[in-house]
Amino acid sequence: MYPVNLFSLAFQAARLSALAVEAQSVITMRLLGMAGMWNWPRGEALRMVSEKQKALTEASSAVTAAMMRGTAPGPLLQVAITPFERHVRRNRKRLSRHGARKRPATSGRRQR
Repeated sequence: MYPVNLFSLAFQAARLSALAVEAQSVITMRLLGMAGMWNWPRGEALRMVSEKQKALTEASSAVTAAMMRGTAPGPLLQVAITPFERHVRRNRKRLSRHGARKRPATSGRRQR
């Protein structure tokens, strides 16, 4: 049995919360992109499927290596979420650079 480190648990919970918020912003930008309201790069639909496999493979490899080194169960969570954090952060930065799609300017008068 491992002693409970409350600070470590609180830090991990905050880290997971930040990951959830960042992931939700990526989901929002992608949904807006599908709706035509957000500029997004070519191939984004394919990328959002293939990157999940890559992140999962990285996480499982990192956890397996950590377990083989004898890492305690507590720190394994940090090892597991690090690849997901990296992918989500890159996606958020990349997608946020493209920005919302601009509406065409109108003159205020109705066209007949």
